[in-house]
Amino acid sequence: MPSALDAATRALETRLHAAFPTTPIAWPNVEFTAPPGKAYLQPWVLWGAGQLFTMGPSHANRVVGVYQVNVWVPLGRGAGLSLDMSDLVRTTFNRIVVDSVRCDAPSGPAPLEEEPPWYGVAVSIPFFVHETTSMP
Repeated sequence: MPSALDAATRALETRLHAAFPTTPIAWPNVEFTAPPGKAYLQPWVLWGAGQLFTMGPSHANRVVGVYQVNVWVPLGRGAGLSLDMSDLVRTTFNRIVVDSVRCDAPSGPAPLEEEPPWYGVAVSIPFFVHETTSMP
């Protein structure tokens, strides 16, 4: 059975793929070649601290994280496409609950360091998930 953290990652990935069905996505630890002259996405789950959520027999934890989606567009064509795509990322995850994941308000697009021939912006979506553990 997948862990709560694995299930949360899969839920975020599924939602992103559904919102961008024709956009290439560079999934973590999967071989990927950027498509020449075409925009693509690069998502990351950045796990944060865990916190005790309950002290009773359920032993629930709250684990926070950030779902960062980098939007890469061809360099030299202006920021319009990156802003349009990042706005759709923000809308897709803005204050939603998907499976066991509760997302908060996403950041606006923050510029990334240019990696010619790409121009990139990052959208960060804070989220949290609850997990139930057993005590040894």
